[in-house]
Amino acid sequence: MLGVASLPAIVQVIGFIYLPESPRFLFYNGRKNEAINVVQRVYSGNKEWIDYEMSEIKNAHKEEMEAKAKVGGNKEWIDYEMSEIKNAHKEEMEAKAKVGDSFVLWRMVTTPHVLKALTIGCLIQLFQQLAGVNTIMYYTGHIIQSAGIKDKHITIWISLGISSVP
Repeated sequence: MLGVASLPAIVQVIGFIYLPESPRFLFYNGRKNEAINVVQRVYSGNKEWIDYEMSEIKNAHKEEMEAKAKVGGNKEWIDYEMSEIKNAHKEEMEAKAKVGDSFVLWRMVTTPHVLKALTIGCLIQLFQQLAGVNTIMYYTGHIIQSAGIKDKHITIWISLGISSVP
């Protein structure tokens, strides 16, 4: 039964293999012809929509370049990001030098920024499990019936409504 829940994820992963880059990404990276080809596939050759979409992409790109020119490209932020990237790369290379290429899992737990992200992710999952939400959701039908609603169809619909709220 649990394997069935993984089917949508598997379909998505397979779909990502065939998913083209977005036209905006292609345009911003100087690959204008590829961007036009993607837009043509999306709009099935409808010239009016293709022209409209490409003009929107061009205008957005132009506005972004003008804004960056006014602000100066936000040099402080770019410098900060570049230093973070360099530090992360340095940490990864140090961890790789310690362990080598053979054992990726060990490298994950010895690289500080990866270990931090892994720890945060695991703690979030732990707190979700400890909160007991799964147990409450499992017994939602019984809880609703204990509250006085006897019709099973109404109970199912209320349970469905509750479980669909994020």
